[in-house]
Amino acid sequence: MYVVFVALARRRKAGFYWLALIGLLFSTLLTSAQPAVAGTGAPPSVARRSAAALRLLQPVGTPAFAQQAYLKASNTGAGDKLGMVVAIAGDTAVIGAPLEDSNATGVNGNGGNNSASNAGAAYVFVRTGGIWTQQAYLKASNTGANDSFGSAVAISGNTIVVGAPLEDSNATTVNGNGADNSASNAGAAYIFVRTGAGVGATWSQQAYLKPSNNGAGDGFGQTVAIDGDTVIVGARLEDSNATTVNGNAADNSASNAGAAYIFVRNSGAWSQQAYLKANNSGATDNFGQAVAISGNSVIVGADGEDSNATGVNGNGANNSATNAGAAYIFVRNGTGVGGTWSQQAYLKAANAEAGDFFGRAVAIAADTVVIGAGLEDSNATTVNGNSTDNSAAAAGAAYVFVRTSSGAGGTWSQQAYLKAANSEAGDRFGAAVAVAGDRVVIGAPDEASNATGVDGDGSNNSAANAGAAYLFVRSSGAWSQQAYLKAANTEAADNFGEVVAVASDTIVTGASQEDSNATTINGEGNNNAAAAAGAAYVFALTPEIDLQGNGVSIIHGDSTPATADQTDFGNTMLGGSGVMRTFTVVNSGAGPLYLTGSPLVALSGTNAGAFTLTRTPASSVAAGNGSTTFDLTFMPSVVGVVTATVSIANNDRDETPYTFVVQGNGVGAEIDLQGKGQSIPSGTNQASSANDTDFGTVAANGSSS
Repeated sequence: MYVVFVALARRRKAGFYWLALIGLLFSTLLTSAQPAVAGTGAPPSVARRSAAALRLLQPVGTPAFAQQAYLKASNTGAGDKLGMVVAIAGDTAVIGAPLEDSNATGVNGNGGNNSASNAGAAYVFVRTGGIWTQQAYLKASNTGANDSFGSAVAISGNTIVVGAPLEDSNATTVNGNGADNSASNAGAAYIFVRTGAGVGATWSQQAYLKPSNNGAGDGFGQTVAIDGDTVIVGARLEDSNATTVNGNAADNSASNAGAAYIFVRNSGAWSQQAYLKANNSGATDNFGQAVAISGNSVIVGADGEDSNATGVNGNGANNSATNAGAAYIFVRNGTGVGGTWSQQAYLKAANAEAGDFFGRAVAIAADTVVIGAGLEDSNATTVNGNSTDNSAAAAGAAYVFVRTSSGAGGTWSQQAYLKAANSEAGDRFGAAVAVAGDRVVIGAPDEASNATGVDGDGSNNSAANAGAAYLFVRSSGAWSQQAYLKAANTEAADNFGEVVAVASDTIVTGASQEDSNATTINGEGNNNAAAAAGAAYVFALTPEIDLQGNGVSIIHGDSTPATADQTDFGNTMLGGSGVMRTFTVVNSGAGPLYLTGSPLVALSGTNAGAFTLTRTPASSVAAGNGSTTFDLTFMPSVVGVVTATVSIANNDRDETPYTFVVQGNGVGAEIDLQGKGQSIPSGTNQASSANDTDFGTVAANGSSS
């Protein structure tokens, strides 16, 4: 639920003109402020670290991630920009497509009529047994062309919030009249809730949110976040000169100062709880550029803030560092509708400088926040490097802050300064950030390597703006890079990593410039027939399957049955009760193992009928050496050695289906007639006293001699 979003392209308030809105869209997201190198018009090329160096930076024994799914909309269309925003909670992901064009309204409407250009949509995907499917297609109840519904998304449990920053109604507060479009680009947010579970679950719109001081051009809904019954919505182009919490919103003399709004739910009804402004609010600060929430704490980014302060709670009054950027922590005292908010901290980078745009992306989980500065310029690499050499323009950085005491007096400090292991000018590392527990994910949408998958070679810069994402982990307060993530179908200009989300063992990244015409899940990603249709990618911790018999591992693909691992059932009488063997499925990996076949254990081969699955395993096996067992019984119907192949489909990266061969020897009934303990051969015509077939000489009177 701790989700961060990269905002819409910068808008000039005069005339409500938005750069890169239609057609140009978000493909130039954030680049309007990206400095170019004199004489070139582009960032300089800097030698990257080798793939070997990247791998050396991964802590030994850390769990591995792998791409689990490639998500596309059911109604994929060129220019839809699916993946411009992403969010995840548990086994549910929501992906925004702000330039989708259908005129559908509500949930699961007709997505085939593209008469509402750039109306926007959001898509809900769910995971069952490691398999992803699309569950819902969300549209606003008052769908309108150019509303950009789906420009921001967030999810917590069974509740989703979707932003539409270019929606035009003049309604205020909650569930007002959305039909009067006299407030151009005022913006809105929409709440959807899920009822039921599994394939029968349904989504419906619960609320239509507008701010109490709704104003044309404010862009309310450009960023959203949710935790439980609390939602925060950003409006970075709001104009009031108010400061702190619940100030006077009527004086619009601070153009694009920005604001954020807290809404709370009580018994299904939503209401506005707070109106947040920075304590040093200033025109063009873009407060609300990014928002995130965790419990009773929220963080708001203001990437256009200009002070030259550094660290925590410095002097915010000296505006000599244009667009250095800042972030603000607010905390709630009390619960429910009656809770009150106050500003707790004012965060600046330790190396704050003009033009860094610190605060363009933010995330929070409990007492940890992450803040991105995608245009930071140092040539440092990895963690806590030297930030003073600004020779890598717009390489980007991310900053981790931690709170060491709770409550209104909580104390914050910078814990880490994160850079990519293969940091390079122009990558915009930090354009997107996400955090869950001790994991942080950072997006770098303009990273240029042609690598694919996880921990590939990041040194070949032949795929300009392909993009990447980086996973960092914290151990005993120290951070290190764990993984370097790339799309399986990496291509130039896809902007993979422009948004990221993380929840426990799952990472989602967006690539709104991806061009394939695939639909739904895991389609063909190499057909670039739908320019900027967009895509999202799911990475998950990987399982590791091990099959055992009698405590001995059975190698995947084994075709030589043995008694030691019980794959050789030995001799078994025809017509008997058979021989049963128990096998164990062990998951030694870091992610859940799912048995995905039907049946879960399949038997094949000419004599497969001699073997029967007499006890079925569980369909899921927990990570960290979890296990489940199944029984096979051998009941031969013919004499001689027979074999069968056991096959177990699963979500292991490279051992599916897991196969091995079993065999048994069918033995028929065998009569043996004996005399004096000696066998009497069948059909013998030679009597012998040794086996009593020769009775000796018997006298006619019955006496023997």
